[in-house]
Amino acid sequence: AAGHARTTCVLPVCIDCCTSTSSSSSSSSSSSSSSLLDHLIMTVDDFVAQKAVATYPGTAEARLTQHVATNLAVVQSLVPARIQGQLLSSHPQLLVETDMQSWLDFLTSFGFQKDQITDVLRSTPEVFYTSTVFQAGQLLFFLRQNLQLSDEEVVKQCLKWAAALQPDTTHESMMAVASCLQQQFQLSQEQLLTVLQTFPEVLGWNVEADILPKLEFFNSLGSHGQRVLDTVYDKDSGWLQGLRSWQYSVAPKLQLLIDVLGNEAAACQVIARCPVVLKLPVESKLQPLLAALASTAGLSGGQVAQLLQECPAILTQPQEEVVSRVNFLIDVIGGTSKDLMQYPGYMLLSLPDTIGPRYYFLARQGLVDAFSDSDTGTMQLQRVLSTELATFLSDVAQVSGSDIARVSSKYDELKVEWDKLLGWCADKAFGSLEGQISSVYEDQLNLFYVLVQ
Repeated sequence: AAGHARTTCVLPVCIDCCTSTSSSSSSSSSSSSSSLLDHLIMTVDDFVAQKAVATYPGTAEARLTQHVATNLAVVQSLVPARIQGQLLSSHPQLLVETDMQSWLDFLTSFGFQKDQITDVLRSTPEVFYTSTVFQAGQLLFFLRQNLQLSDEEVVKQCLKWAAALQPDTTHESMMAVASCLQQQFQLSQEQLLTVLQTFPEVLGWNVEADILPKLEFFNSLGSHGQRVLDTVYDKDSGWLQGLRSWQYSVAPKLQLLIDVLGNEAAACQVIARCPVVLKLPVESKLQPLLAALASTAGLSGGQVAQLLQECPAILTQPQEEVVSRVNFLIDVIGGTSKDLMQYPGYMLLSLPDTIGPRYYFLARQGLVDAFSDSDTGTMQLQRVLSTELATFLSDVAQVSGSDIARVSSKYDELKVEWDKLLGWCADKAFGSLEGQISSVYEDQLNLFYVLVQ
């Protein structure tokens, strides 16, 4: 019976309405006619009762059977009165989805003291209704037999090991996890114990569904990923820290990219090509960046996805610089989102050092049309911006029929002029999300537009 979470307790019940086995029949009959919700309202308070229903709707329909009354009595005997309301309102399943008396008997028989059981109940209350006494027994058996821990060591570290109890945890699944970790990370028995003591929740994972896919993902990041992701990779323990921190270091970024790209495979490919994305916060960096890119450039969701697949490093760019490059493309060069889609690498180029000075040079020399597409009239971005400076200047010399030395000298002269005019503030001057000219740089921008006409 101890192996089943919902086994009805038949032990004497220490609660006011059920004080002995001799009166259990009448008490059961009486309690079954009242609801758990009403009882919580009378014995705790209305706020706790209503919050319990919001947390677990089944509370509203539950009857105050002897089984439920016993669970309540056990909880009240273990937890100080001042926090009972908080515990019951957040975890009302403790009253209807488990057998607290069986848990209490089991843990007591294993050597747990009342205060230790209380600590587990307060720290990880979900363990008592998401797993069973039978699973807890299997965990303790695994710790003793496979990790060679004494009962005293297990009891002392009970809060830590409780994290391993998951709904599907079995002795076989824990054995599989231990074997997988030893094989994947070349761990000795002593090293395995150290790993599990610092990362006990992995014992509740499924090897095929959780561990191996995550390791495959990390391995796809290659040596570059190992170098840049020093918070989740260590040369001694490999990607073990990555596994441990998956829920906050990987999962949010991966889910964001899945939402944008449409599938997990594409998201994994983007991260594999640009692993540093995993170091960037979602809410304060990635989401605002993608929103700014889409709104400023007028891109559809599909276009944003295409840009990221072709140029994942866009995700690493500062938002202000992304906005300034798009604004410069649209407002100054006269380009559109179509030009951006044809040359995604544009988004990685510096406005102060590359985009701005090259456009300014061509405009001041009257050569923009010569480097523009004959059909659209827009400057050929890739031709002008993708090459080394020497190649660009050689191209200009050939088009203009000038000597390369003279072209280079003129470029240097106009580059200095650009630097003094806007080079020092280009990203801020063109970085408005609304596309409006900042009053701080209004004089520089007005002069710039006059010079490039």
